[in-house]
Amino acid sequence: MDSHRLRGLSASFKRALLEDTLPFWIDHCVDRRYGGFATFVDRRGEALSGDKGGWVQGRFSWLLARLYNTLERRPEWLELSRHGIEFIERRGMSPEGRVYFTLTREGRPLRLRRYIYAETFAAIAFAEYGRAAGDGGRVERARSLMVLVERLLATPGALSPKFFPEAFQARS
Repeated sequence: MDSHRLRGLSASFKRALLEDTLPFWIDHCVDRRYGGFATFVDRRGEALSGDKGGWVQGRFSWLLARLYNTLERRPEWLELSRHGIEFIERRGMSPEGRVYFTLTREGRPLRLRRYIYAETFAAIAFAEYGRAAGDGGRVERARSLMVLVERLLATPGALSPKFFPEAFQARS
């Protein structure tokens, strides 16, 4: 693909992100009552469910801080990233330090999955926000989450099996 075409695509994607996707999320998905971000909305921004995806809290918080760090230092982006980070800290983490995969709108845990997606998205969010805000405590939280992820992945049995071995016999 030639460089002219790549520049055109890049400009198109940037425009879609800044003029369509972000305004939609900011207008319809920021939960100012309970914190965090609504994650199940239709194309009009109407709630389909009050539940919140824990991994999306980290992913959107990361995106906002990343844009702040790399594209433009818009105070609104940094503030909204902090809004998501605080929801994760206040409601999204289990006593063991895991990040819930799904929560109620108010932040009560619904599901803690065997996968580590929510933890990794939270880690990148804490790291990027910490960099943006000059917040060493949040950067340290990112490191702690990654240590947890590495331990979970390296320790046999730390994550529950996908199948019950008594009922499903398989060989790798």
